[in-house]
Amino acid sequence: MGRETRQARRARQRKQKQVQTQRVSPWAIVAGGAIVAIVIAVLAISLFNHSSSNAQTSQTSSIQSHAAPIDGIKCEAAMTPGYHIHTALEMYVDGKHVTLPPYVGFNIQQNCLYWLHVHEPSYDIIHLESPGKITPTLGTFFNIWHEPLSWSGFWKYTTAGGKQMKVYVDGKPYLGNPRSITITQHKVITLEIGPPFVAPKPVDFTALGL
Repeated sequence: MGRETRQARRARQRKQKQVQTQRVSPWAIVAGGAIVAIVIAVLAISLFNHSSSNAQTSQTSSIQSHAAPIDGIKCEAAMTPGYHIHTALEMYVDGKHVTLPPYVGFNIQQNCLYWLHVHEPSYDIIHLESPGKITPTLGTFFNIWHEPLSWSGFWKYTTAGGKQMKVYVDGKPYLGNPRSITITQHKVITLEIGPPFVAPKPVDFTALGL
């Protein structure tokens, strides 16, 4: 057999390297597949934990978004069907009617509504919508409103400067603590600061659809 030339030897060596490169151990294939499976599992667990964390955070945020109860009256995202009544609150200052503002009891920041609240338009009506029968007071309503109520005045009106305050319940003079007046169905509460004063007027709840 003749002597192998330098070029032939180099060609043979290149061919051997190509064959070695193409030979892949079955164990290498298995190991590579296992590594890929582990990476996929880790990513899946990470995504699941992230999703669960976001869900728990969202749920906690939703729970915490409700404002704190006031005198036992809760602020909820939706009213629970149950007890629903209406009380009229008529206010007069110097003989002139003062409209009860709408949206009392609506907590926009916390996205909730207190059981005691006022709709738009108000029609001077306090709405009580609670899961069961309760008997809150006018004082609680003013607490939810974040406005004062006493014999020295109500809302932004006072008896300063020699003024006087009168209170009526269903057209009759009331001499007790105005904060203790209960909120009951179709009751008409009249608050006045004067003089002059006007005679308390009845409210036609039927005409209001109440």
